[in-house]
Amino acid sequence: MKFLTVILLIFLSSCTATRYGVLPNFSINGKNYNKLIENRIPDYGDGNADGCIVMQEIDLTLTVDSNSNVMGIIKDSETNKVINAAEITTSYNKQNPLVQYSNNDGGFELSNSRPINKIIINYIGYRTLEVNFGNKIYLSND
Repeated sequence: MKFLTVILLIFLSSCTATRYGVLPNFSINGKNYNKLIENRIPDYGDGNADGCIVMQEIDLTLTVDSNSNVMGIIKDSETNKVINAAEITTSYNKQNPLVQYSNNDGGFELSNSRPINKIIINYIGYRTLEVNFGNKIYLSND
C-alpha cells in the first residue's frame, strides 16, 4: 500500500502539462498584430518557461483616434470579459517605463508622442502578455 501511495504522490507532483486553451490576441484599430506578441504559444511542463500551472490569457486591443490619442482595453481571451486593475508597463525607447493600471472597464490611455518599444500586461492568474514593437511601428489612425 505504501508503494502505491509513493507512486501516486510522484505522479501527482510531476507536471506534464502540454496543452493550452485560447491564445492571446493583440490588435490595433481592428487589425491583428499577433506576430508582435512575445512567446504567444505557452511552453507548459516541468522545466519549461511557463511551468506547470496553465493560466488564463490576455487580449489587448488598441485604438488610435483622429487626434492620435491611444486607448487600450484588456480582456480575458476566453470569456471576453474586461480585466480591471491589470498592470500595464509601457516602455519607450531609452526612457523610464510608464506603469499604470486598467480602469473598471479594462481601459487605459497611452501617450502617442513617441514610439512605443514594448507593452507588458500583468494580472494575477494570467500569463504575462508582452507586445514588442521594437520601435518599428508607430501608432497612427491609419
